Amino acid sequence: GRRLGLVTGLARDSDGNIWVSSGASFEGAYRWDGRSWRHFGAAEGLAADRVHALATDRAGRVWFLGHSTTDLSSGPGAFVLERGRFTRWGPAEGLPNGRVYAFADGPDGARWFGTRIGLSRWRDGAWKHWTVRRGTVGTLSFKMPFRVFSISVDPKGRPWFGGGDPADYAYALGSIDEKDSLVFKSSADGLLNNVVWQVLADSEGTIWSSTEGGVSAYRDGVWFNFGTDRGLGHSSTWPMQLRDGVLKVGSL
Repeated sequence: GRRLGLVTGLARDSDGNIWVSSGASFEGAYRWDGRSWRHFGAAEGLAADRVHALATDRAGRVWFLGHSTTDLSSGPGAFVLERGRFTRWGPAEGLPNGRVYAFADGPDGARWFGTRIGLSRWRDGAWKHWTVRRGTVGTLSFKMPFRVFSISVDPKGRPWFGGGDPADYAYALGSIDEKDSLVFKSSADGLLNNVVWQVLADSEGTIWSSTEGGVSAYRDGVWFNFGTDRGLGHSSTWPMQLRDGVLKVGSL
Protein backbone atom coordinates (compact mmCIF):
# COMPACT_ATOMS: atom_id res chain seq x y z
CA GLY A 1 0.00 0.00 0.00
CA ARG A 2 2.95 2.38 -0.25
CA ARG A 3 4.44 3.95 -3.35
CA LEU A 4 8.14 3.13 -3.19
CA GLY A 5 9.49 5.68 -5.65
CA LEU A 6 13.17 5.29 -6.49
CA VAL A 7 14.52 1.84 -5.52
CA THR A 8 18.34 1.65 -5.37
CA GLY A 9 18.85 -1.55 -3.36
CA LEU A 10 17.79 -5.08 -4.29
CA ALA A 11 18.92 -8.39 -2.79
CA ARG A 12 17.87 -11.97 -2.07
CA ASP A 13 18.88 -13.64 1.19
CA SER A 14 19.71 -17.30 1.85
CA ASP A 15 16.07 -18.05 2.67
CA GLY A 16 14.87 -16.73 -0.70
CA ASN A 17 13.38 -13.51 0.67
CA ILE A 18 13.55 -10.44 -1.58
CA TRP A 19 14.67 -7.14 -0.05
CA VAL A 20 14.31 -3.63 -1.48
CA SER A 21 15.64 -0.30 -0.23
CA SER A 22 16.12 3.27 -1.36
CA GLY A 23 18.80 5.88 -0.96
CA ALA A 24 16.28 8.59 -1.85
CA SER A 25 12.63 7.66 -1.28
CA PHE A 26 11.95 5.81 1.99
CA GLU A 27 13.65 4.86 5.23
CA GLY A 28 14.56 1.31 6.20
CA ALA A 29 13.85 -1.60 3.88
CA TYR A 30 11.02 -3.86 2.74
CA ARG A 31 11.03 -7.67 2.59
CA TRP A 32 8.92 -9.89 0.36
CA ASP A 33 8.69 -13.47 1.70
CA GLY A 34 6.59 -14.86 -1.16
CA ARG A 35 3.30 -14.04 0.52
CA SER A 36 3.41 -10.50 1.91
CA TRP A 37 5.54 -7.39 2.34
CA ARG A 38 6.99 -6.26 5.68
CA HIS A 39 8.78 -3.03 6.50
CA PHE A 40 11.90 -2.95 8.70
CA GLY A 41 13.01 0.33 10.24
CA ALA A 42 14.37 1.83 13.44
CA ALA A 43 11.88 -0.06 15.61
CA GLU A 44 13.33 -3.34 14.32
CA GLY A 45 16.93 -2.18 14.70
CA LEU A 46 17.54 -0.81 11.18
CA ALA A 47 18.15 2.79 12.22
CA ALA A 48 18.97 4.29 8.81
CA ASP A 49 17.24 7.29 7.26
CA ARG A 50 17.98 5.78 3.89
CA VAL A 51 19.51 2.46 2.81
CA HIS A 52 21.49 3.25 -0.32
CA ALA A 53 22.32 -0.33 -1.29
CA LEU A 54 21.99 -3.97 -0.24
CA ALA A 55 24.76 -6.57 -0.40
CA THR A 56 24.73 -10.31 0.26
CA ASP A 57 27.81 -11.87 1.86
CA ARG A 58 29.21 -15.36 1.37
CA ALA A 59 26.99 -16.73 4.15
CA GLY A 60 23.84 -15.39 2.50
CA ARG A 61 23.32 -12.58 5.01
CA VAL A 62 22.07 -9.21 3.76
CA TRP A 63 24.02 -6.05 4.55
CA PHE A 64 22.13 -2.75 4.58
CA LEU A 65 24.33 0.22 3.62
CA GLY A 66 23.03 3.33 5.33
CA HIS A 67 22.94 7.03 4.53
CA SER A 68 21.63 10.04 6.43
CA THR A 69 19.25 12.70 5.14
CA THR A 70 20.37 15.20 7.79
CA ASP A 71 24.17 14.72 7.64
CA LEU A 72 25.31 14.45 4.03
CA SER A 73 28.94 14.01 5.08
CA SER A 74 28.32 10.85 7.12
CA GLY A 75 25.59 8.45 8.18
CA PRO A 76 24.59 5.55 10.43
CA GLY A 77 26.93 2.96 8.93
CA ALA A 78 26.08 -0.53 7.70
CA PHE A 79 23.76 -3.10 9.28
CA VAL A 80 23.77 -6.87 8.92
CA LEU A 81 20.72 -9.05 9.60
CA GLU A 82 21.41 -12.37 11.27
CA ARG A 83 18.98 -14.62 13.14
CA GLY A 84 16.35 -11.90 13.03
CA ARG A 85 18.57 -9.23 14.60
CA PHE A 86 20.27 -6.19 13.06
CA THR A 87 23.88 -5.45 14.07
CA ARG A 88 25.36 -2.04 13.27
CA TRP A 89 28.84 -1.49 11.80
CA GLY A 90 29.25 2.27 12.01
CA PRO A 91 31.50 5.02 13.41
CA ALA A 92 30.95 3.84 17.00
CA GLU A 93 32.21 0.39 15.97
CA GLY A 94 35.34 1.74 14.26
CA LEU A 95 34.27 2.75 10.76
CA PRO A 96 35.77 6.21 9.99
CA ASN A 97 32.69 7.36 8.07
CA GLY A 98 29.09 6.22 8.32
CA ARG A 99 27.99 7.02 4.77
CA VAL A 100 28.46 3.53 3.32
CA TYR A 101 28.23 2.86 -0.42
CA ALA A 102 29.68 -0.64 -0.81
CA PHE A 103 30.42 -3.88 1.04
CA ALA A 104 32.11 -7.18 0.18
CA ASP A 105 33.63 -10.03 2.16
CA GLY A 106 36.63 -12.14 1.21
CA PRO A 107 37.53 -15.84 1.45
CA ASP A 108 39.87 -14.99 4.36
CA GLY A 109 37.00 -13.59 6.44
CA ALA A 110 37.88 -9.95 5.74
CA ARG A 111 35.01 -7.49 5.50
CA TRP A 112 35.50 -4.54 3.18
CA PHE A 113 33.51 -1.31 3.43
CA GLY A 114 33.43 1.53 0.90
CA THR A 115 32.50 4.91 2.35
CA ARG A 116 32.41 8.56 1.42
CA ILE A 117 36.04 8.98 2.51
CA GLY A 118 37.73 5.75 1.45
CA LEU A 119 38.14 2.02 1.99
CA SER A 120 38.07 0.11 5.29
CA ARG A 121 38.86 -3.48 6.18
CA TRP A 122 37.89 -5.45 9.26
CA ARG A 123 39.83 -8.70 9.69
CA ASP A 124 40.72 -10.84 12.70
CA GLY A 125 39.11 -8.33 15.03
CA ALA A 126 41.12 -5.32 13.81
CA TRP A 127 40.42 -2.37 11.50
CA LYS A 128 42.61 -0.86 8.79
CA HIS A 129 41.60 2.22 6.82
CA TRP A 130 42.74 3.80 3.56
CA THR A 131 41.23 7.30 3.46
CA VAL A 132 43.68 9.48 1.50
CA ARG A 133 45.03 9.08 -1.98
CA ARG A 134 48.17 10.87 -3.12
CA GLY A 135 49.05 11.43 -6.75
CA THR A 136 49.15 13.90 -9.60
CA VAL A 137 46.77 15.31 -12.18
CA GLY A 138 48.81 16.93 -14.92
CA THR A 139 51.30 19.17 -13.14
CA LEU A 140 49.25 19.35 -9.92
CA SER A 141 49.86 17.02 -6.98
CA PHE A 142 46.98 16.13 -4.69
CA LYS A 143 46.23 14.53 -1.35
CA MET A 144 42.55 13.88 -0.83
CA PRO A 145 39.92 11.42 0.41
CA PHE A 146 38.26 9.25 -2.21
CA ARG A 147 34.75 7.82 -2.38
CA VAL A 148 34.40 4.04 -2.81
CA PHE A 149 31.19 3.26 -4.66
CA SER A 150 31.73 -0.43 -5.52
CA ILE A 151 33.88 -3.28 -4.16
CA SER A 152 34.50 -6.81 -5.41
CA VAL A 153 36.95 -9.39 -4.06
CA ASP A 154 38.83 -11.67 -6.47
CA PRO A 155 39.42 -15.43 -5.87
CA LYS A 156 42.75 -14.66 -4.15
CA GLY A 157 41.07 -12.36 -1.63
CA ARG A 158 42.31 -9.11 -3.18
CA PRO A 159 39.76 -6.27 -3.22
CA TRP A 160 39.10 -4.13 -6.27
CA PHE A 161 37.10 -0.94 -6.10
CA GLY A 162 35.87 2.10 -8.01
CA GLY A 163 33.91 5.21 -7.27
CA GLY A 164 34.68 8.23 -9.38
CA ASP A 165 32.07 10.80 -10.23
CA PRO A 166 31.91 13.11 -13.28
CA ALA A 167 31.23 16.05 -10.94
CA ASP A 168 34.09 15.10 -8.63
CA TYR A 169 37.56 13.63 -8.99
CA ALA A 170 37.60 10.39 -11.01
CA TYR A 171 40.29 8.13 -9.59
CA ALA A 172 39.74 5.02 -11.78
CA LEU A 173 40.14 1.36 -10.68
CA GLY A 174 41.74 0.80 -7.29
CA SER A 175 43.07 -2.17 -5.36
CA ILE A 176 45.16 -3.16 -2.33
CA ASP A 177 48.40 -4.99 -3.07
CA GLU A 178 50.24 -7.65 -1.05
CA LYS A 179 51.97 -4.89 0.95
CA ASP A 180 48.61 -3.40 2.00
CA SER A 181 49.26 -0.36 -0.19
CA LEU A 182 46.81 1.45 -2.45
CA VAL A 183 47.35 0.93 -6.17
CA PHE A 184 45.35 2.42 -9.04
CA LYS A 185 44.92 1.67 -12.72
CA SER A 186 43.64 4.44 -14.97
CA SER A 187 42.99 5.30 -18.60
CA ALA A 188 46.76 5.75 -18.95
CA ASP A 189 47.11 2.00 -18.28
CA GLY A 190 44.28 0.86 -20.56
CA LEU A 191 41.04 1.50 -18.66
CA LEU A 192 38.35 2.96 -20.93
CA ASN A 193 37.35 5.78 -18.57
CA ASN A 194 38.41 6.92 -15.10
CA VAL A 195 34.82 7.19 -13.80
CA VAL A 196 34.14 3.64 -12.55
CA TRP A 197 30.60 2.89 -11.35
CA GLN A 198 30.83 -0.83 -10.64
CA VAL A 199 33.60 -3.41 -10.26
CA LEU A 200 33.03 -7.14 -10.62
CA ALA A 201 35.68 -9.83 -10.08
CA ASP A 202 34.76 -13.16 -11.67
CA SER A 203 35.72 -16.68 -10.58
CA GLU A 204 38.68 -16.78 -13.02
CA GLY A 205 40.22 -13.55 -11.73
CA THR A 206 39.09 -11.20 -14.49
CA ILE A 207 38.22 -7.74 -13.16
CA TRP A 208 35.28 -6.10 -14.95
CA SER A 209 34.70 -2.34 -14.65
CA SER A 210 31.64 -0.48 -15.89
CA THR A 211 32.67 3.08 -16.72
CA GLU A 212 31.51 6.27 -18.40
CA GLY A 213 33.23 5.06 -21.57
CA GLY A 214 32.09 1.42 -21.69
CA VAL A 215 33.17 -1.83 -20.03
CA SER A 216 36.79 -2.76 -19.33
CA ALA A 217 38.12 -6.20 -18.41
CA TYR A 218 41.56 -6.68 -16.83
CA ARG A 219 43.41 -9.93 -16.23
CA ASP A 220 47.09 -10.84 -15.85
CA GLY A 221 48.22 -7.42 -17.05
CA VAL A 222 46.06 -7.45 -20.20
CA TRP A 223 43.10 -5.15 -20.94
CA PHE A 224 40.03 -5.95 -23.06
CA ASN A 225 37.70 -3.01 -23.73
CA PHE A 226 34.11 -2.97 -24.96
CA GLY A 227 32.81 0.40 -26.10
CA THR A 228 30.37 1.60 -28.72
CA ASP A 229 32.92 0.57 -31.36
CA ARG A 230 32.44 -3.06 -30.23
CA GLY A 231 28.64 -2.99 -30.38
CA LEU A 232 27.80 -1.51 -26.97
CA GLY A 233 24.66 0.55 -27.41
CA HIS A 234 25.53 3.23 -24.85
CA SER A 235 28.93 4.29 -23.54
CA SER A 236 27.84 5.19 -19.98
CA THR A 237 27.48 1.85 -18.18
CA TRP A 238 26.65 0.97 -14.58
CA PRO A 239 25.09 -2.28 -13.28
CA MET A 240 26.66 -5.59 -14.27
CA GLN A 241 25.73 -9.21 -13.63
CA LEU A 242 27.84 -12.22 -14.55
CA ARG A 243 26.19 -15.62 -14.63
CA ASP A 244 26.96 -18.80 -16.58
CA GLY A 245 29.62 -17.04 -18.61
CA VAL A 246 27.29 -14.24 -19.75
CA LEU A 247 27.88 -10.63 -18.73
CA LYS A 248 24.79 -8.43 -18.58
CA VAL A 249 25.35 -4.67 -18.58
CA GLY A 250 22.95 -1.84 -17.81
CA SER A 251 23.36 1.74 -18.99
CA LEU A 252 23.48 4.92 -16.97
